[in-house]
Amino acid sequence: MRLRVVGKCRGEGKVRHPPISPRALEALDAYLHEAGITQGRIFNISPAQVYRVVERLGEKAAIPFPVHPHLLRHSGAKHLRRKGMPLEVLKEILGHESYDTTLIYGGVEDDELDKYYRGA
Repeated sequence: MRLRVVGKCRGEGKVRHPPISPRALEALDAYLHEAGITQGRIFNISPAQVYRVVERLGEKAAIPFPVHPHLLRHSGAKHLRRKGMPLEVLKEILGHESYDTTLIYGGVEDDELDKYYRGA
């Protein structure tokens, strides 16, 4: 089983297959089995609803700045790059059509630059 996510565009949204751990996939499979869902949409949630849920969870976690879905996506992508994920793989995970769009994750971080400047 593989997770399939249809993007925010109405009708024919962009399809992505985001990475998901085997444990999370097993939990989702168990949920679907218990709910009797064998095909079709699992969740029908609008982008605005996702935004509100993420925003509320950020507040509940006492994060001192506004949290939104794109921030989580961007933070996750930067984390994967720091851990050495090749840009080509990240491009596929993010669903970017253009390699140029993914290049924003290929740069050197400010804290890395600071570290080198202080050591020079």
